Amino acid sequence: MTSAEDMGPRTFLVKTLPNFRGGENVIVVPEGVQVIYDPALPAGKMNPRWRGLVGEWRDFLADELEDLQEPVIRRTWDELIGRGPGSTPAGDDFLSGLASGMIWQGKAVPFHPVPGQTTWLSEEMLRDTLAGGIWFRAKRLLGALASEDPVAVTGSAGSIADWGHTSGRAWLAGLSEALCGERTG
Repeated sequence: MTSAEDMGPRTFLVKTLPNFRGGENVIVVPEGVQVIYDPALPAGKMNPRWRGLVGEWRDFLADELEDLQEPVIRRTWDELIGRGPGSTPAGDDFLSGLASGMIWQGKAVPFHPVPGQTTWLSEEMLRDTLAGGIWFRAKRLLGALASEDPVAVTGSAGSIADWGHTSGRAWLAGLSEALCGERTG
């Protein structure tokens, strides 16, 4: 990562990357590396003040994410794995947001990915999430949602909504389902 804003589980912050060819392995030796971000997802709960706003994030499932709507309505979470647009398919981003919200609240995650169902990057993202790891932007948003600070909430949510082509909006829709869905099992 070249920005602290993009820190996540198993990332290193570097000013620049060395020149290397596509397909060439890059070896990182973490000895002596200063830890600047703890990706552990703390327990918490949303301030009820934000329920209406967070509930609106499910509307991100319209338009380019409409392929996710039917499995979400039926709550057939495993059908979302590998589904939808993006380098990390939007269904996986949704599930990452859903799992983050469930774990944050101390609830069981209602899906179980099987290796080989999606892209390598998405498998790693979901594995990190299910292990309780969270990206900086998402951790900052959860902290804001536990607070009374509207500037922190809107700023953090905006930072995620603009993340990737569809990733951020799909993640927010998943988080909304975890925090505002009538049932999540």
